[in-house]
Amino acid sequence: VACFVEDDINWNTIMVEKLNSNNNACTFYEKLNANVALIKLAPGLRPEILLYLADNYDAVVIEAYGIGSVPFDDENNFLDAVKTITEKNCMVLVVSQALNQGTFMQKYEISRKALDVEYVLEGGLLSTECAVTKLMWALGQSTDRNAVREMINTPILLDKIKIEES
Repeated sequence: VACFVEDDINWNTIMVEKLNSNNNACTFYEKLNANVALIKLAPGLRPEILLYLADNYDAVVIEAYGIGSVPFDDENNFLDAVKTITEKNCMVLVVSQALNQGTFMQKYEISRKALDVEYVLEGGLLSTECAVTKLMWALGQSTDRNAVREMINTPILLDKIKIEES
């Protein structure tokens, strides 16, 4: 329905008209916060990168291993870096690198420790693309981290919107 052009949103007016003509209770949000970084954990990646991202972004989506594992017990201790950046008011949303798997961070200690950090959010079944977009949307609506957490954890159902192709 919309796309970014620099810092502006260009609305597809034909789609907007179709949505409005179907009497759908549709709300358009024009405020997005594009200061969301995405990082994919990989062997050898140093946690200092999170410190750089926290200085330049409002939130970071981390594509973690498996069901949300974040390494914490060696020189690549991402847990300490995650704690540091959340203290700098940078939110963290953890998703899985594994396609169609999702996160279940309560399962193992390696991911449970990250989830215990305040303002670390679990992506659950959100895909990477959905997590980044939803976080941009939530941060565009509020700067209150608890409100953002609530928005991320609230499912958005679009199955009520049916658009016939023209």
